[in-house]
Amino acid sequence: TGTASEPNNRTVAGSLSVLHKPSGISLTGAAARRMFTSSVRFNDDEVGRPNDSWFYYFKLGWQRNLNRLGKTAFYAEYGSFNQFLGRDADEEAVSALAGVDEDAVCATARSACLVSGSNATIWGLGVVQFVKSAEMQLYTAYRHYEPDVSLSTRRGAGVGSVPLDPFQTIITGALIDF
Repeated sequence: TGTASEPNNRTVAGSLSVLHKPSGISLTGAAARRMFTSSVRFNDDEVGRPNDSWFYYFKLGWQRNLNRLGKTAFYAEYGSFNQFLGRDADEEAVSALAGVDEDAVCATARSACLVSGSNATIWGLGVVQFVKSAEMQLYTAYRHYEPDVSLSTRRGAGVGSVPLDPFQTIITGALIDF
């Protein structure tokens, strides 16, 4: 079932993780696809089905007892996320991407009005130190993001958007199980 902001759809998703205990090597894979089954009214007042969205994600890891605290795990990850921002994106999001005032969206035949495509790619590296005596995990992760969004006019002509630069994050923290 759908809502005003999320039309009716069918989603297929799955993941699988395996760990080879003798070597400490692990592999995780995940993928999903959302297929829209109902129509919405786009920013240009046309009615249609949003583009189907999909993603895939992989993580390769290795863990070993490298110190007295507990296991240390290292990983590398990669993912691609496609069409999660589509023609049904609200005017505020489109105007921000186009670098124009919200009132100027779809104002003329040459105005940015619709998201014609979107993609985000990520890759990252991380380390987790398990502290067995405290049932705690200490972690640090680096992730690189590359967003790409294409805009178009009501007639489907491409419109330049504010460039979305790749960016990075570093996250560090602790998790205590109790």
